[in-house]
Amino acid sequence: MKSNSTESPKESPKKRYLYRNKSHPKQLLVFFVFITLYLFYYFSKSNLSAATEPIQVAFGFSSAKFGIILTAASLVYAVGQFINGNLTDRFGPRKLFFIGAIGALAGNFLFGLSSSFILFFITWMITIYFLSMGWAPSMKLLYNWFPQERWGFFGGISNAFCFFGSAIVLPIAGLCIDAFGWRSAFFIPPLFTLVMGIVFFLIVRNTPKDDGFEIEWENDAYVDKTNEKIEAKDYLAVLKNHKMLVADLCYFLTNMLRWALASWVVKILMDAPEIGGFGLAVVTATLIGSMMHWGAAALCFVAGWVQDKVFHGERWQTIFICFLLAGVPLLYLTKGAVILESSYGIPVICAIMFLGGGLIQTICAPIFNIPGDILGSRLAATGVGIMNGFGYLGAAFAGVGFGALMDTIGGTNSFYVITALCIVGALLSLLLRPNKAEREAKKAARAE
Repeated sequence: MKSNSTESPKESPKKRYLYRNKSHPKQLLVFFVFITLYLFYYFSKSNLSAATEPIQVAFGFSSAKFGIILTAASLVYAVGQFINGNLTDRFGPRKLFFIGAIGALAGNFLFGLSSSFILFFITWMITIYFLSMGWAPSMKLLYNWFPQERWGFFGGISNAFCFFGSAIVLPIAGLCIDAFGWRSAFFIPPLFTLVMGIVFFLIVRNTPKDDGFEIEWENDAYVDKTNEKIEAKDYLAVLKNHKMLVADLCYFLTNMLRWALASWVVKILMDAPEIGGFGLAVVTATLIGSMMHWGAAALCFVAGWVQDKVFHGERWQTIFICFLLAGVPLLYLTKGAVILESSYGIPVICAIMFLGGGLIQTICAPIFNIPGDILGSRLAATGVGIMNGFGYLGAAFAGVGFGALMDTIGGTNSFYVITALCIVGALLSLLLRPNKAEREAKKAARAE
């Protein structure tokens, strides 16, 4: 909620101010630096996708055996989220974010020097744990440096950068592999993470106050004014919060659907029509599969603006719309290879992935503002970590669960299940609606 004061503070020569409705250059610099660092976290994470096939060829690993590393990585990432969100609230986002970048670089170098399955497994688990130190600090910095009524817009940009990171690291890692071999994918791209980590540590501070600023929204209800030590009971309180639990379950579904598409859609597009696929070549299939990331990057900007300007800081409507509208176009893919009989077949499938896959991932933009809304700045990162932990438990299930589903009912038929889960997510998001008292309080705050 907004402060009772309707006057902006008068800036003195000794003090610098951040205002509610306009951006200071330093504020924008801090934002650009921390979202760029998180983008470069993907240079130490998604590089494995580009190197998987050459590693399997070099060491004779089957897909099932190498898949053990991928599934375990999702579980380690989930555990890391549950831990590191709370550590962010305890020790501050700047330390955790920087340590994560340095640790991920070291883990990548160790992976690149490895030559046995057990070493690949251990070094990648180390890498993934350090990478789990990125998202909660990123969101905590957003909550600290911007007022609540601007979280939607800047949160949308932040999420868009994540998807840009996923999209651009693959060709960069691919070029490295082509020129220098698979090990270079773990030596060269992570250097971007290192350089940006150093820039981040030099420029960014935990809060505007740490950087010598006063903030106009100091007296808003969600801003922590107690500086009370965070204890185990606070963590339990977040776990028991009913609305947070609903949001956690929504994100479990979101990330399960997101990674089901990211993991399996290229395979479905390449599989023969007789076994529930589309029979497309690898280049075409990967191009179509990438559309979901470009769709998310574009739609996150829209979702951020809609939250702030249309729904006045409420998140549930955007989540509901994304779930519902994602399921409709994805359902059309159950028609399978028949779609390709039209001369517009491939553009139609591209549009479906851009919109349907993009909307599922766009849910990240509104849903990660909910911990700040519900818990306030003191425990927001704990809430983000727990929510992201639930999400990556869903991601782990997407690999095994949807793989088994496709073996049973076929690739294209799995889109019936995906659409049904989108409807479940939309219905679940209705439980995030504010009650009458909460709505009245927000209305009164906007009127001040």
